[in-house]
Amino acid sequence: MMLNNRIHSISRLQSALAKAEEYLSKFPPTTPYSEFQFDLQGMGFERGWGDTAQRVSEMVHLLLEILQAPDPSTLETFLGRIPMVFNVVIVSPHGYFGQANVLGLPDTGGQVVYILDQVRALENEMLLRIQNQGLGVIPKILIVTRLIPDAKGTTCNQRLERVSSTEHTHILRVPFRTENRILRKWLSRFDVWPYLETFAEDASNEIAAVLQGVPDLIIGNYSDGNLVATLLSYKLGITQCNIAHALEKTKHPDSDIYWKKHEDKYHFSSQFTA
Repeated sequence: MMLNNRIHSISRLQSALAKAEEYLSKFPPTTPYSEFQFDLQGMGFERGWGDTAQRVSEMVHLLLEILQAPDPSTLETFLGRIPMVFNVVIVSPHGYFGQANVLGLPDTGGQVVYILDQVRALENEMLLRIQNQGLGVIPKILIVTRLIPDAKGTTCNQRLERVSSTEHTHILRVPFRTENRILRKWLSRFDVWPYLETFAEDASNEIAAVLQGVPDLIIGNYSDGNLVATLLSYKLGITQCNIAHALEKTKHPDSDIYWKKHEDKYHFSSQFTA
């Protein structure tokens, strides 16, 4: 919480904000938060407003403007600075998801490269935003994918693997299973549909164990990953983001019209529904 129990009403908040704005104007812009932390706490403000006098002052001013004359752009700017996302899950169940010896294997290509690039940039951005807001929170990013026991010389049989060039990002692998057994071999992305609901349930438990809680955001990839992300989002009550990728419509002309011709092989009805 960015406010403490000294602030218990909107009028008290406005008064405290005005007092804080005047107080902060006396400091050089680069003054670190630690030099005025206890005075702000006395006014009712906890960590999360910024790491310098200038950043805290900007946040205080934005919120004062919102309370006095609400404006969509000001609200967007303010909300964009509030630290709300610390733990992120990225779902990509199909193919061989690894950092080496996987490209060119079935169903494994650009999506893997894209996600690995994405998580490195995302971790850097999250660390920067958290630092700018004056917090010491360590973010966590999990790429949730399928564990494949028969891994063909890859690391896809490892449950947890840190992503290179990151400090707080890991690949978490969860197997596909039926009631009686774990699937050991690779499975085409067109044939994964019967396993995704159980996978989502198992992934939910594994995510909770690794994060010691629930994530703040889930990002799904492709139709199978987005279906799993949707199930996790409903189960955990958290925000979901969908990344569609190319799917198959662009790869098979008129597949949305003549889907029945390809249904046995590609299961388009499942994909389009998802």
